[in-house]
Amino acid sequence: DFIRFQGEPLKLETSEPVEGRKRFKGNISKADETGIVVALSEALSDGTVSVSLSYEQIARAKLDPVY
Repeated sequence: DFIRFQGEPLKLETSEPVEGRKRFKGNISKADETGIVVALSEALSDGTVSVSLSYEQIARAKLDPVY
């Protein structure tokens, strides 16, 4: 369902650290059959503004709607 919700905000947790973190918050900027790209709400310490994740890396994810 990530493909259907491209552009929507979400919170997710990975099973292993990615870029030194396990929790991410941002918008789904791209999604396909292999994984997603999250445009982060806040840049990481090294200036990274987005992160690519495979579906296998994602332990938990939920949409974070803005009302």
